[in-house]
Amino acid sequence: MVPSEGDTLRERSGRSGSIQVLHVDDDPELGRLTVEALEHHSDRLRVESATGAREGLAVLANRDVDCVVSDYQMPEMDGLELLDAVRARDPELPFILFTGHGSEEIASEAISAGVTDYLQKETAFETYAVLANRIENAVSEYRARTRLELALEATDAGVWDWDLTTETVDRHPTMLDLLGLADGGLAPALSAFLDLVHPDHRDRVERTYREATAVAEPYTIQFPIETGGDGYLWVEEHGQPIPADESDPTRYVGTIIDVTDRRQRERDLGRSRERYRRLIDAAPVPILVHGRREITYANAAAAEFFAANAAEALEGRPVGFAVPPADREAVRERIDCIVESDGRADVTEQRFRALDGTERYALVARTAVHSEDSDEAQAILQDITERHERVERLEALHGATQHLLQADSTTVVAERAVDSAREIFDRTLAGIWFYDGDRDVLAPAAQNAASESLIEDQPTYTGGESLSWQAFVDGETYVADDLRAESGRYNPETPLGSELVLPLGHHGMMNVGATDVAAFDETDVALAELWATTVSLVLSRLDPPPADPSDHPAHDPSG
Repeated sequence: MVPSEGDTLRERSGRSGSIQVLHVDDDPELGRLTVEALEHHSDRLRVESATGAREGLAVLANRDVDCVVSDYQMPEMDGLELLDAVRARDPELPFILFTGHGSEEIASEAISAGVTDYLQKETAFETYAVLANRIENAVSEYRARTRLELALEATDAGVWDWDLTTETVDRHPTMLDLLGLADGGLAPALSAFLDLVHPDHRDRVERTYREATAVAEPYTIQFPIETGGDGYLWVEEHGQPIPADESDPTRYVGTIIDVTDRRQRERDLGRSRERYRRLIDAAPVPILVHGRREITYANAAAAEFFAANAAEALEGRPVGFAVPPADREAVRERIDCIVESDGRADVTEQRFRALDGTERYALVARTAVHSEDSDEAQAILQDITERHERVERLEALHGATQHLLQADSTTVVAERAVDSAREIFDRTLAGIWFYDGDRDVLAPAAQNAASESLIEDQPTYTGGESLSWQAFVDGETYVADDLRAESGRYNPETPLGSELVLPLGHHGMMNVGATDVAAFDETDVALAELWATTVSLVLSRLDPPPADPSDHPAHDPSG
């Protein structure tokens, strides 16, 4: 069946594997031989034979066919008359005249009538190999043309057909319309087209043509070209060799479309994106731009937050690269919702692990950022690491206080107090010394494991010989940012870099230390004093202060 031309193109363009062939000959035996020979020489060919032109037309009316192969001399209707009937139904359907009654006159008439190819029958079996090859080439070309026609239905593209042997180009009227030229306003020679290409781009276009045809490869190129009016327009040209599956094509076919407006939009978009990125770069807070799965841009503040060497080091990384594995699926779901939304914002608190291994916290505000070529999201981070740490430390102090209140002796209180130092102060070194009134010394009562491993023999402090004794007597916290520079330090070879010395009323004193210098900030000092007060109050429940305050060294000026 040969339906309307548009439907025929759509249906046949999809069949790129097998080739349906109709062979028409008034000799049934010769028809059978032709079917066997063609299918022997090509496993792509599916051949059906019709005895005579009338039967052939009946087959065409009921079945889809990719190519007709016909004898010339037949009763009632010869091969050329059959060609006219086929062309009336489908002007582009490949039609090969395969006859034993050939002559130059018949060949000339056939070509004038629009036959696709012409081949004389010979007795040699190899003739059918030649015929099979020509069928495949004709159908390959037909299908390529069909694909272009389908593309034209959906676009405003102009079409051309370039004969490599003659260096001439057959241009579809849509191409001339696109260039603002009248029918016949452009000579067939390829050079005539190249003369319209902007001089600054002409060499590049010629080089593209030359390199593509040398290796029989498709090509795509953009360039400005002069129009029939004033000025130039930018076009994008696609070229495809024909036949597409051979190394030595004789023709190229292709399309040309106007991309002037698209290029302008791309330039405008590029300028807009550049302004947007400059704003991001200047922002003092961390900002990431990302798609559904990958970071596409980051500013310097983001690089600092994630401990990256540069902002570029974050680009290309997965969006959840710093998110704990347990949180990644939830983050991906939120990102998908934001990217798909129109103006929706999402604010959430998120924990991150930076590239240097440190744990960070941020409030993350995400909004969709839509453009012509992408759907992305912008994430603005507010660093709340310090606030989060303060909350965690206050929670740790509260939990440690509850644990401390359950102690039933001053020794247990001291042990629990130093063991809680890591959670409260984020420091591992802590110790408590109780005042021994009988000996008038501060004697070691409890040290945590880290302190014991660093300082094997904990000292016993006596009057006037250490910062610890002085803080105990004065009843005031002493902060040593650089313990090694303190003239009153107990141990000249101390391994500690900084220390907090905290009095515990009449009970004694507590030291919290670190090996690095200036390890304690104002928050550390405030939490330490709060913890020391708590420990002192719990100790007083188990060991009340003396009835006579003068018994305490803090009230003895000579102490």
